[in-house]
Amino acid sequence: METSIDCILDRLEQSSMFHLSLGSKELFHSNFLYWLNIIDRDAFMSVMHRLAKVEKFWWEDLFSKDNVEVRRESRNFDLSIYVRTCIEKCLEGEKRKVETWIPVLVLENKIKSLPHHDQLQEYTAKAFNEWRQKKRNDQLATLWKEQPISFILLSLFIPEGFPANCCHTHKYGKNKKKLQVEATWKKNSYADLHKFLSVIRIGEEESLNQKILCDYCQFVKALNELSVNDWQINENDSFVDKIYPWAIKGYTGDRQVQLRIDDIRQKVHYAQLKSLLEKGLRANGMQIMEAPFKKNSPDGLYYGTNFSHNIGIIEIAVKHGEESLFIQLQGNSYAHAFSLADNKDAAKRLLERKNDMEPLFDFEEKNKDSDSEERTTTKYPHILKTRVLYPQGMNTQATKKERKLRCFKYFGQGFVYQNVLIPKEVTIREVILAMVEDAKNCLKINIIKQ
Repeated sequence: METSIDCILDRLEQSSMFHLSLGSKELFHSNFLYWLNIIDRDAFMSVMHRLAKVEKFWWEDLFSKDNVEVRRESRNFDLSIYVRTCIEKCLEGEKRKVETWIPVLVLENKIKSLPHHDQLQEYTAKAFNEWRQKKRNDQLATLWKEQPISFILLSLFIPEGFPANCCHTHKYGKNKKKLQVEATWKKNSYADLHKFLSVIRIGEEESLNQKILCDYCQFVKALNELSVNDWQINENDSFVDKIYPWAIKGYTGDRQVQLRIDDIRQKVHYAQLKSLLEKGLRANGMQIMEAPFKKNSPDGLYYGTNFSHNIGIIEIAVKHGEESLFIQLQGNSYAHAFSLADNKDAAKRLLERKNDMEPLFDFEEKNKDSDSEERTTTKYPHILKTRVLYPQGMNTQATKKERKLRCFKYFGQGFVYQNVLIPKEVTIREVILAMVEDAKNCLKINIIKQ
C-alpha cells in the first residue's frame, strides 16, 4: 500500500496544477471550471450537464449566450449561472420592461472543507429568493416545477447518508401564505469530475489548453485516489497512529504534510469520526443537533467538527441555558469542559455547582506540595486506558491570575477544562465509545430530557 500511495504522491508532486492550487484549494477548482467556460463553452456545458444529472437545462434554448452569465464567488456561491430576464411591469401608470438577473444553477465546491447540510439549506433559500424576484407569488409553485434552479454539490468526500434534500418556506401576502419549496443537491465526487472532464477535448493533443486540462485531470484523479485508498479510517485503527501521529515520539510529518495536504486529510478523517459519533449517539436514543449553537439556540445535545491551529476537532456540547458542558477531542487531547455564555466567570459557577459536576471534573487540588507530581483522575471513561490529567502539576498561571481552580485550564474566563492524553493503544472505536459514555453523563448532570 505504501508503494501505491507513494506513486499517487509522485503524480501530485509532478503536477503543475496541484502546486498552483495550494494557494486557494477550493477556489482554485471553481476558477478552473470558470476558465473552462471561457476557453470552451460547449465543453463547460457538457460537464455541467453531467454534474447536474440532466441532458439539457430548461433555459438553454430560451436565452441567447449574451443573456447567460457564469459567475464565480458571487453571493457566496462558489460557481453559479445567471440568466437575464425581461418582464413587463406597470410603473407610474405605464407598462415598462424591467430587466433582472436570476440564478439558474448553483455549484457548491468542497475540497478543503466538508459539506454541511445547514449551509446547503442557507444557499437554497438565498438562491430561491433571488430566483423569485419579479415573479407573481401565485405562480411560483408552477414555475419552480417547470423552471427550477439546478443545485450541484461537488466534494472530495461526501459522508455516507449525507442528506442532499433541502426545504425552504416562502411566506407572502398580508395573511402570510406559505409555499414549501424543495430542492435536491446533486452529489458528485472528484472521481465523477475526473470522469466527466477526461472525455472532453479543448484543442489539439499538444495544445497548451489540452495539456492544462490533462494535467488537471491527473491531479484530481490522484487526490481522489488518496481519499479512497489512504484517508479512509477503520474503527480498529489506533487513534493516535491514524488520526494524530504527531503524538508519536520522533514523528515530524510525512510526504502529505510536506505537500501541504494534511489539512484535507484531517478533515476527511474527522468527517468519518463525526459519522461514527452520530451513529453511536443515535444508537443510545439521544436526540442530537449539529453544532455550532448560538446563545438563543434551544437546549440539548450538539455535536460537530472543527479545525483550529492546523489540528482537527470533534466535540459534543450539552447546552442548558447559559451553561454548556463539552466533551472535546483535539489531536490526542481528550477534554471535559464547562462554559458560560458571554465570557462570564465559569470557574466561579463551576465551584457553586461542584456537587453536581463531580462526576465529570476533578476538583481536588492534589499534590499541593509538589506541582511536578503526577495527578491522577477517575473522571474519564475507563476505556480510554488513562488516569493522568495534564499538565501533571497544578496550573500555576491560574494562581497568578487569581483564578479559583488551579486544577483546571482556562480559555478566557468563560471556558474551563481538564484533559487527558489518549494512549497509542486506544482504538478509534474506543474513543467514540468514550465520547458516547461521557455524553450520557453530561445529560444526567444537566437534567435534559431525551
